[in-house]
Amino acid sequence: MPLYDLFANSLRRMVLAMEKPNFVQAKIRAELMDTSAKRYTLWKELIRNLLTSLEHKVARPHRWAIAKMGIPSAEDFSEFEEGVSAGKRWLAKFKDSKGVPQWLLWVGYQSEEMSHLLGVEGRPRKWPSIFFAHRSTNPQKVHPWTTMYRADGSGRPNELTIVPGTRTAIALKVEDQLLEKDLVDGADFVAKTLCRDLPVV
Repeated sequence: MPLYDLFANSLRRMVLAMEKPNFVQAKIRAELMDTSAKRYTLWKELIRNLLTSLEHKVARPHRWAIAKMGIPSAEDFSEFEEGVSAGKRWLAKFKDSKGVPQWLLWVGYQSEEMSHLLGVEGRPRKWPSIFFAHRSTNPQKVHPWTTMYRADGSGRPNELTIVPGTRTAIALKVEDQLLEKDLVDGADFVAKTLCRDLPVV
């Protein structure tokens, strides 16, 4: 009987702990995200899944394609999550139905605006973000890509942050508002908003 009581009390404590709203997220953070290497592994897998989902979403019905350019290394990831300027790492290009690259997706450290929207200001480490740059129509421009850092009334995302360990792993900054979506819906939103008429620059 004493052994039975010990097990019953242990189970009761575990059930009470599991009933707490953030139990699963806390366990994931404690056991799967306690080192930069573990965080990078989770983040990299979600980046791959996002790119795969985007490939399908732009192909139908838009008839666009994605040219993958590589996922940032573990060293780049570590610098980005610490907010160190490691430069831009090109992730992918969106090509229209004629095969012309119209959008460049690149990875960098999370903006202050996104940190504010996510409520993570002041944290020593933040998830890297994906930024969106469109091809300029101005032949005089030296650099052909213009990054959309600010709201422009188009409804397109300015920044995308993948947040592992949450139900809605995709956080999008759109018109200075935060949209949280699961991976498939996030890819669908990005495809629908990017695969249409471009702003003239």
